[in-house]
Amino acid sequence: MGIVVVGKGFVGEATGLVLGDGVAWQDPAKGFHVRDFSPYTHAVVCVPTPLGIHGLEHGDVVDSIRNMTDNGFSGILVIRSTCEPWFLKSLQMKHGSILYWPEFLRERYAEEDSLNPRQIIIGGEVNLASDWGRRLRRSGYGIGVEWTITDLCTASVIKLGLNSALAAKVMMFNALHAACGMAGADWETVRHAVGNDPRIGAEQTMVPGPDGMFGFGGKCLPKDLSSFHELVPDDRFIAGIIAQNSEVRDE
Repeated sequence: MGIVVVGKGFVGEATGLVLGDGVAWQDPAKGFHVRDFSPYTHAVVCVPTPLGIHGLEHGDVVDSIRNMTDNGFSGILVIRSTCEPWFLKSLQMKHGSILYWPEFLRERYAEEDSLNPRQIIIGGEVNLASDWGRRLRRSGYGIGVEWTITDLCTASVIKLGLNSALAAKVMMFNALHAACGMAGADWETVRHAVGNDPRIGAEQTMVPGPDGMFGFGGKCLPKDLSSFHELVPDDRFIAGIIAQNSEVRDE
């Protein structure tokens, strides 16, 4: 099973750790070129999908796939780049063999998060997804964690929804921090007691956050929350989280 990883950023590098030695790399901007893709059975796409004015920008994904198919690739596309359900379905209609293996990586801890996942989601046609899961397990990946094999759209909503829920949690603790200031309550005691409830958990409770700012930043939470909002554009709760985060980040 020949595998090429497309994109040698932090997601691609972390993915390479999981897949092990022997993978090929395609990232012309970093000096990695594959001329003939015909020997590869799987291509794992890890290129950026930044948030633009009208949602996620898929240009790098489209260009990468076009380059591979123009140069002999006829295998299974495994998408790690963040993508909405409609885009994944469009890829499936055009290319057929598509899997979505979303990443849940913190950029500063990508290696650790990749090798020690909390759960693993694989979306696509069940036989293809199960075969990919077996290939990953053979390397010792994901031992002892929950695996979800599902369809493309469900996998995409899990990815966007999970990070959106984390964003909502961050903003809830920002509100608790403000409430402590208003009420004269001890913030650390409140934070510990609320986060100590196993239904809530202690992560994402620091205010200010790791970057020293209120709300949430980084590449993942703002992008995934905005993408999730595109799925439910009339949802005032999600719109409120986006607006409140924008306000506190600008303070």
